[in-house]
Amino acid sequence: MSFQGLYISVSGMQAAQTSLNITNQNIANTNTPNYSRKLVNQNDANTMFVTQKDVPSGVFVEDISRAKNFFLDLQYRNHVSNLGYHDELSKLSSNINDLLGTPGNITLNKKLQNFFTAANDLTANPELETLRTTFVNSAKALTESFNEIDSSIAKIKNDIDAMPNGGLNNKVKELNDTLSSISSVQKQINLLRAVGRDATSLQDQRDALLDKLSESIDFDVKLGQDGEFYQIRTKLYPTEARVSGTAKFSNPDTLLTNGASIPPTITEGVNNVLNLTINNGNGAVTTFAVNLEASSTVRETIDRINQSFRNNGGQGSIASLNKNDQISLDLRLVDGSTINSTSAILINAGSTATNVLGLPAAPSTSTGASPLDVILLDTSGQTYQIELETGNDKSSPHPAKLMLSQNGVQMGTVLPSGGRITGLIDATNSRVPGMRQEISDFAMGIKDLVNGILQMGDTTTGVAGVPLFTGNSAKDFTVASNVLADTTLIAIGQNSPSGIGVGDNSIIEELSQFFFADKAVLSDTKQAEKIFIKAGDPLIAAATNGPPVRSKLAIVPGDPLNVTLKGLINDNGTMMNAGANNLGGNSLMQIEFLAADGVTVLSTVNPNTGNPPPNDSINWSGNAPAGAAFVQFRMNGTSFNDNDLSDNYGHFGIEIYQNNNGLSTNFNSKMAKTVGDLGQQASIDQENRDTSSYLESAIENQRQSISGVSLEEEAANLLVYQNAFAANARAFTTMNSLLDEIMRLI
Repeated sequence: MSFQGLYISVSGMQAAQTSLNITNQNIANTNTPNYSRKLVNQNDANTMFVTQKDVPSGVFVEDISRAKNFFLDLQYRNHVSNLGYHDELSKLSSNINDLLGTPGNITLNKKLQNFFTAANDLTANPELETLRTTFVNSAKALTESFNEIDSSIAKIKNDIDAMPNGGLNNKVKELNDTLSSISSVQKQINLLRAVGRDATSLQDQRDALLDKLSESIDFDVKLGQDGEFYQIRTKLYPTEARVSGTAKFSNPDTLLTNGASIPPTITEGVNNVLNLTINNGNGAVTTFAVNLEASSTVRETIDRINQSFRNNGGQGSIASLNKNDQISLDLRLVDGSTINSTSAILINAGSTATNVLGLPAAPSTSTGASPLDVILLDTSGQTYQIELETGNDKSSPHPAKLMLSQNGVQMGTVLPSGGRITGLIDATNSRVPGMRQEISDFAMGIKDLVNGILQMGDTTTGVAGVPLFTGNSAKDFTVASNVLADTTLIAIGQNSPSGIGVGDNSIIEELSQFFFADKAVLSDTKQAEKIFIKAGDPLIAAATNGPPVRSKLAIVPGDPLNVTLKGLINDNGTMMNAGANNLGGNSLMQIEFLAADGVTVLSTVNPNTGNPPPNDSINWSGNAPAGAAFVQFRMNGTSFNDNDLSDNYGHFGIEIYQNNNGLSTNFNSKMAKTVGDLGQQASIDQENRDTSSYLESAIENQRQSISGVSLEEEAANLLVYQNAFAANARAFTTMNSLLDEIMRLI
């Protein structure tokens, strides 16, 4: 029995020695990243019952654990995921902003100023070749600035998308490597714990990998009842709510840049209607009609479908050009959508454009399946691999997406949230194309405006002016080659039946005013364009009431509408206001509302407010009739002095907006808004990044207060365990001496 005291002392020394070793390890790893302070958990050894007595058995080390708060770990990973997401978008916005410059140093703004200043200089001496050359050169510099910005934005997108070494694909590779490392480390942890060995260092490695995983993407990390890692789960979408066309376009890139139409050509009133119903899977159902315009390009068709969807309350987009160069209606483009048993895309009866677009004939339905809650990785190993399917930028792009594969077979898609990968996917799918489109829209607004003005006039030799600019986007925006070769083709003055008058510089003067005066027709809150009328124009017949001067613009049926027409027409020497003849049934201009077929006239109205000559502004306001999809304008031949439209010339500015806040804007404010929008987005991204960074740091500080090593605390523990070891050693020595004396007496 007396030997039991030796065993108690030995167990105490062993427990103290283990505690000393762990304390030394904590001190040694004070500055080691991702190291969690180790704790020695001691327990009372089982008491033995011998000859009716309880005999103590000392102490033993039950296990070695880590100082962790697993709830804080989950919070930290959530904030790390948000930080990674906003950091990627912040870097993107900053890069785009750098291309445009600061508000006080805007490259495009400077080039615009130079262009319109050159136009203003040309008004003084339009006959001087040097001034015409300066004007053309400034136009060339302006287009090259747009080209450079478009190229730079395209390069940013290519840096994200490029295979195999683009930013997005590299992040997906890192993701798979991280998942593989988590699986490998967890298997080693399982082996050590199975034989009762300390696995805390490997657990620290695994948790650091889980933190890294959260920075890439926000998967659902599950913990067991003991707080230890259990599994990573995600949603697998085995099927998708998508309707894709069967007709491939042989050269969609060309179709998107040269203005060619989708073969066969869309014809209004024949094959231009799509009736769609979209169920986003979360209770929102949007039913709407898409009225396509004649000879639309691929891009125009996709943009029209998406805009109609948004005009009817939808969020996000629905149409794209998929990787097989087919028109595709895809629910994953809809904001807030979920692919489940209720989500669906329906092509309803009455859809006459299905054959033109290569879509399934109406009625047609594509319904999604309920997502599967799958285990991506658990303590036994990895179940799925992550694959990247890249998108394209040929039109409203089909999205880059993540696929889950098993043994090399794709099982479906996963919709990521948070993390750098999601930030890059959002950047390449929507953010970069949207920014690029805004720049292109601005470039094309300049092209249409300038060309329209110049084509309205004549050159100094009395020849009709030609377009100054060509191109269909900021990418190919340029000065017409014939103008570069011959600057005398530039229109200078107002045309008339007898030709341009000597010294008349009215056309180039009007052009010069568009940058500095409030006459521009570019706006984000209204639709606007110019109608240009010339003597002998084929749209004007020598009849009492010729065919309409087409200025067809799409509208939202039933909504309040405001129309403003500005301009004067020279009727064989007599200047006439658009609203002449008391703004009634004999008004010079009449407004026609058309049905969805683009042909049937639902109603005709006349301007109801305006100013008599020489003022040139008239207005009409009211509600667009139910079923109206377009508005166009007709020249009322009976309002002219000679009932003959063939000798008329002039131009009108048409503005249409369907909200109470629609305001005109000039080039200065449009450029400021373009830069301001991008700058505001960059500011929002930076603010989101800073907020996420602050929260991540705050949670990390809390984690470190628990898991971090405190030298003062460890030094105190060192003294405690040293004293415990010394006390047990003295007890052992004393007991050993007593036993020696007893043995001698025996």
